[in-house]
Amino acid sequence: MTSNLTSSSRDAVAVFVALNEKWHIDGILRLKNCFRKSIGMRNPSKQALYDKNIKALKDFVMKQVPKVIVISPKSLVMQGLKIELNDLFTEIFDNLGNEMMKPFVMWGDNRVAEIASRSDSFLKFIDSKDPTVCEAVSLGRYVQDPLSETLNLWSHRPKENQVLNMSLHAMQHLVPIRELHDHLESVVLEIVGGVGVNINRCFKIGHRASPLQFVSGLGPRKAGKLIQNLKTHIKDGFVGNREDLEGCGILSTNTYMFSIGFLRFYKEDLTPNEALLNQDVNLLDLTRIHPDNYTMANKMVLECLQVEFKR
Repeated sequence: MTSNLTSSSRDAVAVFVALNEKWHIDGILRLKNCFRKSIGMRNPSKQALYDKNIKALKDFVMKQVPKVIVISPKSLVMQGLKIELNDLFTEIFDNLGNEMMKPFVMWGDNRVAEIASRSDSFLKFIDSKDPTVCEAVSLGRYVQDPLSETLNLWSHRPKENQVLNMSLHAMQHLVPIRELHDHLESVVLEIVGGVGVNINRCFKIGHRASPLQFVSGLGPRKAGKLIQNLKTHIKDGFVGNREDLEGCGILSTNTYMFSIGFLRFYKEDLTPNEALLNQDVNLLDLTRIHPDNYTMANKMVLECLQVEFKR
């Protein structure tokens, strides 16, 4: 769940947006005077409004049961909201006797969210046109997957690349836009190559497919075509292993050879560690080892096990 403000004034409306596991909007709550309790105490009408809003927030939280609440740092008045939320959740979950259910309240980084909320490419993944809601959604998505959310702003045309609008360095404006674009692209290629891309997550959750274009051997056009081919050929909605891609002709031979080592195949709702416990997954498909080297990898593992048994 994320919280954002419509403005930075004391009378600003706090917007709470609940996101589900697919990062779609599950609920929206708008509250005025839900923080700075001391202001309401001096005014009976404001105190009554405060009490009403706090009850609405309690009901919203108990219905959505968020694990994490991200607060936009765009205004100092949000500090009061963070304090109110921590006190509120301590009261709620202490009474329930379940401290483990208490959501973690944290500050978010809204540099990407502020740009994304004004981006046409972002709006196609969201059901709301309200810029405050859009910014809150992006803020929550950034906490869960900062790489994908940042790369949703990327364009291979430097003048359209919204990542360049972010303030990354005090001397950034002195670097020519083409040179800055090329250096950032090199960094992104290195990062994506290092962490890999979960192919199931890409075609199940559209806005998380942005890193796929930076996989070796793909690029924007082939990455988009790959997603379309997966939706056509994979009937059960899940790519189980690397052989699934090789066997049905989704990737050409050369593209498969260059890209397959950077693709992961665990289910989108599993973490890499949880995937290791899945008996239906070839563990080598979760690594950067290329299929051409699987025989050698298995041989090395068996030899290591034999040495261990001898000891």
